[in-house]
This record gives sequence, C-alpha cells and structure tokens, in this order.
Amino acid sequence: MAPRFILATWLFVTFVFLCSAQSVCKPPPEEKCACNQVVNVGTDDGLKSELDRLKTVVEQLSQKTANWSEGELFHVQSPAGEYKYDLDEARQACAEQNASLASYHQLLAAWQDGLEKCACGWLSDGTRQYPMQTDRGQGCGGRAGIITCEHNSSNAWCYRGLSVCD
Repeated sequence: MAPRFILATWLFVTFVFLCSAQSVCKPPPEEKCACNQVVNVGTDDGLKSELDRLKTVVEQLSQKTANWSEGELFHVQSPAGEYKYDLDEARQACAEQNASLASYHQLLAAWQDGLEKCACGWLSDGTRQYPMQTDRGQGCGGRAGIITCEHNSSNAWCYRGLSVCD
C-alpha cells in the first residue's frame, strides 16, 4: 500500500510542479485547470534533484504516519501505588512526561503489534482499559483483547508522539 501511495504522491507533486507555470484555468462555472502544453524536462539536473528530494520526503512522511511505533505508548503508575489516579490525575501524570493520555486506537495499534500488560490505565476518552494477548484467567480479564476495567481509579496509558522533524 505504501509504495503505491508514495508513487501517486510523487506523480501528483511532479505534475503540479511541472504544470503550474503552464496551466490555463477557466472561471466558474467550469472552474477547471489544465496544462496548456507539454513541458519538456530534458536534462535539468536541478529539477531532477529537487524531485528526488521531494520523493524522499514523501517516503519518510508516509512511513511516520503509517507506523504507531514512531510514537511511544507507555504505562504510568501513581507514586502512591497501583490504581490511584483519577482521570485528571492521569492526564497530569502524562503531561509531566511530555505526553498525553493515549487514545483507544493507539492502545489497539500497540496491542496488534504484540503489547500485553495486565494493568488498567486511563485512556483519553475517559475509559480504563488494558491489552492482553493471552487468556491468563479471571484476574486479567479471562480473554485476549483490549479489556475494559471496572475500577473507579486506575493507572495511565500515555502516548508521546515524535515530531515529523525528528
């Protein structure tokens, strides 16, 4: 999937870059733009190197957005002990780690990638959940999957995303 996305994006960028100076746009109601003529790139090394650079940037960005592990999902327990955070305290604990409460989808992606931890944690939607790969019995939910907790207080699942510029 990613190679097709990269190729399509690269072709789009190339077309827009080459066509923009040579386009003709029609006013409403048609509102269409089309290339006025075919542009011959020839052997312009500067243009080729810029297109190669843009292709590399697009590849890097598509890898960053497709991979949850480009961020860091981690579990935080209160210094006062296990399951001592209310929702606001969990948010604060993540903020102190330069992170925010993880979303359900971030926890799900980590679980799909093999994460297992039999410990409840707050999520950004206000639910308390934990990921299990195996059935360890009733103490850990009795099944595999993302398990919902019944406790009124919990630990925290935090997520710290990496900057696109990293």
